[in-house]
Amino acid sequence: MDIKVTHIDIDTNSITPSLVIATEITYYYNQEAPFSISGRIITSDGKTVAIVNEYQINREVSIGLKVLDKETRDVIYGSGGKYRFSYEAHLTSFLSPNAIDHIERLREENLEKEVVLNFGFIVKYLNTPSDQGDVDDVKGHAPLISIQARNFNHQFKIKQSDWINKYSSLLGIGNFLLLELQIPSRVNVEDAWIDLYERLILRIKEMLDAIRHGDWQKTMTKARQFYENLKFDSRFIGQQELKDRLKELFIQDQHSAEGFEEFNKGISSFFNYTSKFIHDKDRVGQLNPVPIPRKEDAYFVYSLAIGLVNVIGRKICR
Repeated sequence: MDIKVTHIDIDTNSITPSLVIATEITYYYNQEAPFSISGRIITSDGKTVAIVNEYQINREVSIGLKVLDKETRDVIYGSGGKYRFSYEAHLTSFLSPNAIDHIERLREENLEKEVVLNFGFIVKYLNTPSDQGDVDDVKGHAPLISIQARNFNHQFKIKQSDWINKYSSLLGIGNFLLLELQIPSRVNVEDAWIDLYERLILRIKEMLDAIRHGDWQKTMTKARQFYENLKFDSRFIGQQELKDRLKELFIQDQHSAEGFEEFNKGISSFFNYTSKFIHDKDRVGQLNPVPIPRKEDAYFVYSLAIGLVNVIGRKICR
């Protein structure tokens, strides 16, 4: 009896983030019959993050048992893989937000940025002893059928590229706000705003990609570019015109001129804030400590960018 994980998918029909773990159980034909499999997922730091159980079947099967003489059994068990058959079990594992966060945090610390999942399986199966020689009860008779319960350990690794492309978005990693905040379509954007708007969307997509890679420094760099694009400099005629037009749109929504200026100052402040994660020197040429960006910093500037592009986008997409 043995078990291994062949592949892991996301259950897209589940409202709770869930893994579908495809396993292959190999057993000796007519001698072993698996009937129960369960276990747990253990991360590289020894923490149990989820329980796995078989709630669905891939295909219906019928596994039989036979009582054979000891000589025949020895031939079967000594034949290598000739008499070994397999059963494909699809296990389900529900992941809590804490579990997903813990898995992602360990992936960030991994040099290869891969996800390492250790599975501790418990497989219960029926086993038939030979018709002679296997004596284990108090009266000296061999049992007809025995129930075996065994532990099996298996490690499964998910490469960084696969995790980002196949798992992270479906698990809500780096995609948490897009469920509620829709980025406006550029279909109705006025001509004067098209280039700027497309550049803002590009920077948001780059931030999201950096977040999914766990690259917080790149996220802050792209965020700085995003806020720089909204930092209207009155020294340039084209930018002053965009600022004046945006101010008119805010006033049409009953904002005051003072309120718009405060809004504009806030954007400039966040440009300056994200710049601190990039520049070694301050505005007078003095060396400054460079903050180390963390996950929370990246999510903060990204979510704020989503909010800003929605506020501005709803106005210029009329």
